[in-house]
Amino acid sequence: MDMNMATSKWSTDDETKRWIEDLKALQKLRGFEYKTETAFEWEELSNIVSEVKAFLISHDIIPSNRDDAESTWKMDMNPYYGSVFLCHNKMDTQRNAVSVFRGILGSRGITCKVVDYEKERDEMKLDVEKAIRNSTVQVIFLSENFVKCKDCLEEVDKIMKTKRPFEVKILPVFYNVPPSDVRHQKKGSAYDFINVESSTDEERKRWAEALYRLSHLMGFEYNTEKMFQWQTLDEIARNVEAFLNKQAISYNNKQKRENLYQEELDEVSKMIISEDFNSKDVFFVGVYERNEPTFAELIVKEFRSQFQACCFISDVRVEVSDREELAWKLYSDLLREPNQEPLSLSDVIKYRSHYEQLLRNKRCLVVFNKLGNDIDNLKASLDLVKANLRHGSLVILASRFQHVVKEEVKLDKFISLSSSLEDNRGFLTICYGSKGDIHEAFFDQLQETFSMLGLDVHLMSKETLSKDSTRPKNSLVIICIISQSLSISEFEGMLANAITHRPKVLYVSYGLPSKESTSKPCFKLKVNFEESE
Repeated sequence: MDMNMATSKWSTDDETKRWIEDLKALQKLRGFEYKTETAFEWEELSNIVSEVKAFLISHDIIPSNRDDAESTWKMDMNPYYGSVFLCHNKMDTQRNAVSVFRGILGSRGITCKVVDYEKERDEMKLDVEKAIRNSTVQVIFLSENFVKCKDCLEEVDKIMKTKRPFEVKILPVFYNVPPSDVRHQKKGSAYDFINVESSTDEERKRWAEALYRLSHLMGFEYNTEKMFQWQTLDEIARNVEAFLNKQAISYNNKQKRENLYQEELDEVSKMIISEDFNSKDVFFVGVYERNEPTFAELIVKEFRSQFQACCFISDVRVEVSDREELAWKLYSDLLREPNQEPLSLSDVIKYRSHYEQLLRNKRCLVVFNKLGNDIDNLKASLDLVKANLRHGSLVILASRFQHVVKEEVKLDKFISLSSSLEDNRGFLTICYGSKGDIHEAFFDQLQETFSMLGLDVHLMSKETLSKDSTRPKNSLVIICIISQSLSISEFEGMLANAITHRPKVLYVSYGLPSKESTSKPCFKLKVNFEESE
């Protein structure tokens, strides 16, 4: 410690003498030596905090059995739970931002994987590909010297290309670097690839594309000169934590659904070995699942091994835009060998007849998940599947639009899944007399219209309501369809003893001009009963 106080301006001799004595006394106390050039910020500060905590406990200032707040995370909730992969250039961020960020996540029960983190040098070298593949979140600190490290660029390339069986979050952190530099890699910028030594044109092309795609993802800009470190990194950590919380809940719901749908899965299992199934080249199954689409994924998980090849289109509305794109997806997934690169679109067009012949010799499982209501595009896709699949192949069509899979497609089997996992309170209840005097398509379209708005819809017949009048007691809105089998007075009589609150009630007069009066809104539908329209 420098005891030379000559540089202290505006101080008296007495003040200088007193300060020197105080500093000498301070030197004799046990303390910590902290060098910012070599210290890992979180780890060093944690040591200081531990020392303070031990002192407070020893002097009965805080209880000795006081534990840190229990983490809200349960590591066994999800096999991928809490695994975050950090990609960074050690030169810029390892001892400061990454050290603190890693510590914040760790304090919340979230496991971090960091390549060659020096504080863990005694551990086995991290398997980068496995760590990326198994992590739920990847955070990339895009710092000034990032592109000078080929390993960092390769990690980004792997992150952007790795396909996983679960949803992931890729989070770029623009660390003292504007996103435009990362996106455009202009000459003279920190992200000019001239800074990468001994790289090939092919490598630079791959890295440039990966960084370009990464720069378009929603992330964080972190300017260390203008922003406080803890507040910024804590905000990023909370973003990660919120995503992991959502994923953990989603995983638990999937596990519940797997148990819930066991009866339907057993039904599919019996179907696959049935004579009817094996007598057809292609067997079409429609699945109506109004809520979170899970059943199609369960079918792939359960029955994939019984087929020679599998193509799973997780969201038809996003992944398939036309017939050519579907052909490319089918041929690429069903014909390529494990770990082989996807077929190119030009190859699919050039060797199409050859690929068609190869496909007809395989028994395939094809799943169209999250079908939209574009009927023309759907039919074109099905024509392509019918023309190319043989040998008892199975095609699953899953949609939240019941009329799409039930009326627009010729199915061999239709499966309608219950929504018993949803909150039984519901939001909207639709009451009716008898389905015999109301066209089935009207029910489907009415229910799906509200479902598309994200509302939980419950159908309830007059018979069900008379047996259990408490069923709609928590509904916020009730739509009552007045028809030949249910009048307004009948409905109001059944509802009177059912609820204590006042839900909003709407009436729909289905085809019959009602002579009854009501103060509630009433919508009248003209129906041609002879043609059942």
